[in-house]
Amino acid sequence: MTDLSPSSETGDDERRLALERLELAVAGAGLGVWDRHLPSGRGFVDARWCEMLGYSPEEMLADRNTWRQMVHPQDWPMVQEALDRHFRGDAAMYECEYRIRHKDGRWVWVLTRGRLTERDASGAPVRIVGTHMDITDRKRTEAELARNAELLRSSEERLALVMRASNDGAWDWNMLTGETHYSPRWWEMFGYAIGELPADATLWRRLIHPDDLPRVMQVAGEALASGKSNYEIEVRFCHKAGHHVPVHGRVYMLRDAEGKAIRVSGTNTDLTERKQFEQTLRESEERFRSLTELSSDWYWEQDADFRYVRITGSAEKKRILDKDSLGKTRWELNAQTNTDVDWAAHRALLQAHLPFYNLELQRIDPQGQPVWMSVSGEPFFDAQGAFAGYRGVGRNITEHKLAQEEIRRLAFHDALTGLPNRRLLMDRFQHALAATARSQRHGALLFIDLDNFKELNDRYGHEAGDLLLQQVAQRLTTCVRAMDTVARLGGDEFIVVLEDLDGVAAQAATQTARVGEDMLAVLNKPYRLGAHTHQCSPSIGAALFCGEQFSVDELLKRADQAMYSAKAAGRNRLRFHAQAGVATPEVVFG
Repeated sequence: MTDLSPSSETGDDERRLALERLELAVAGAGLGVWDRHLPSGRGFVDARWCEMLGYSPEEMLADRNTWRQMVHPQDWPMVQEALDRHFRGDAAMYECEYRIRHKDGRWVWVLTRGRLTERDASGAPVRIVGTHMDITDRKRTEAELARNAELLRSSEERLALVMRASNDGAWDWNMLTGETHYSPRWWEMFGYAIGELPADATLWRRLIHPDDLPRVMQVAGEALASGKSNYEIEVRFCHKAGHHVPVHGRVYMLRDAEGKAIRVSGTNTDLTERKQFEQTLRESEERFRSLTELSSDWYWEQDADFRYVRITGSAEKKRILDKDSLGKTRWELNAQTNTDVDWAAHRALLQAHLPFYNLELQRIDPQGQPVWMSVSGEPFFDAQGAFAGYRGVGRNITEHKLAQEEIRRLAFHDALTGLPNRRLLMDRFQHALAATARSQRHGALLFIDLDNFKELNDRYGHEAGDLLLQQVAQRLTTCVRAMDTVARLGGDEFIVVLEDLDGVAAQAATQTARVGEDMLAVLNKPYRLGAHTHQCSPSIGAALFCGEQFSVDELLKRADQAMYSAKAAGRNRLRFHAQAGVATPEVVFG
């Protein structure tokens, strides 16, 4: 009937109780309830509304034009005008009496009341909720009054019988004779026995709330002066017990040939139950809104076609789902991480009307930043058991995702340089060995150690040493391809893994030597370390590999031995680990 979905167990109990109260109030008032989402045309009608007209809910909601086509053509302009007044804000609520076709072909008079509960960011109407009341019997009575106004005296007894069975109170005032009549129900509405007060033409005036009387007199005076035959007004009457009864009054005037009012009749409808319904609805909406604003989650609803029709949550959370999402399915929004296969599986789950939990989606917010959300939902069904859509909650998990990524980065990367650490290096090196086994193309492992690094730390401190290591890492990455790996082994030791070299060992050694020349050149350039300038040379050891003949540890040992050979030969150079049958060059800087 209305959006009373929980976001907690306590909220669930409160909303269930509120819904039960509303349903009892509505059933007792003989009202049919409807709810329409204007942009999509989707809606809800309860069993009472369908019973009034003889249609099933599916027939009532066949498409957005079904209700329009059922309204009597002569009444539609009046209905449209009432809607427009409410949408513009000229009327506090939408209220109209009109004829609508029953399934068996006859015309049924209904009194429709509704109120906008939601507008979009531009102020356009989004959602309207209301009630229908079958007033066919009352209209027949009123029509008979109008047709037989001049014979009203002779039909007063019959009218009294009709009104006794009606839930409305009726009254009549013969302005020529001064005679007045108030129906039993009219007296009952205000807590009095029939005739307990003087039943004259001023009785209604004495019972109207003093604050409302000036407005009533103004409206009545304008109606008399304008020649109108009827008007309506909402006022408060004073009950005998001391409280106030909200009343909707309809006034009908019989005029003579010269247009002078000679008789005034009317009906009064007790609005207490409707007002209670509206108040309960407002309170439920306010409680629900407060809960969703305070919660770290947000609430959403989708119709039977899985299009968003409602999103409730704080502005911060609406970075992910906002009013622009209304009318769209989840897969029509710009989720970055889900493939067509993922969406096909999700749609199959929805079409099976199954709940889902913690569906993770990534979107781009208006500032161009990636944001993550986790969404859970379950299907809901109307009073007849027909599938009505999905509703659920979502949560912004961007911070959680960033934390996971940072944990992963710290687990596999060196904190100082950002390069892969030993753990990630071992994984990539193992993959490189397997790749060369498949392709029969060589790879090379370069072990790089900075010459006299300890002297730098002793002279300028560890902060200068850290700056040097960061700059070395940046320079090394400029010497290799994207497929290659540059890692920090620890201290001033770096490892470079070159992949996809030549299939001939001698050619692969030549390619490796060229990379070594580049490294010697860039690493020998001066370093700016705060207020100091420093020059540092490397010693590089290299070992070729092809296939998985040697283990990772063995190749690291070979490259390490070659690096120490380069140091022993005078530093600032590259040497290969000796390989049987392969002539490997030595690269000396300068």
